[in-house]
Amino acid sequence: MGNATLSELSSTPASDLDTGRLDECRLVLESVLENEDTSGVPILVLANKQDREDCVEVVRIKEGFVRKVFEGEKGGNVRDSRVLPCSALTGTGVNEAVEWLCSRMAFNKESRPPVMR
Repeated sequence: MGNATLSELSSTPASDLDTGRLDECRLVLESVLENEDTSGVPILVLANKQDREDCVEVVRIKEGFVRKVFEGEKGGNVRDSRVLPCSALTGTGVNEAVEWLCSRMAFNKESRPPVMR
């Protein structure tokens, strides 16, 4: 998507934009999974803009994106992860996301204490 102008983006079908953004997100997630410092760390994926009718549905993100990354060559291992719907505009899903993160941080603190460097 790098240098696309606003007019180019507005004339591009939403499905093409979704695919481009999901590809970009996939690359970032794969790079996180490849980093040994993040080994075993829970991952929360927030599916924002769920207040919009043209949003990418959570099930599509889970099945067509997150599952492929975790089951793919670079994912390699099973990891505690969750995909949650949210809307920054309405605040929907924010409390659930914070609660999930807090519960995982408490568990992670006991089972995987931080390493001081």
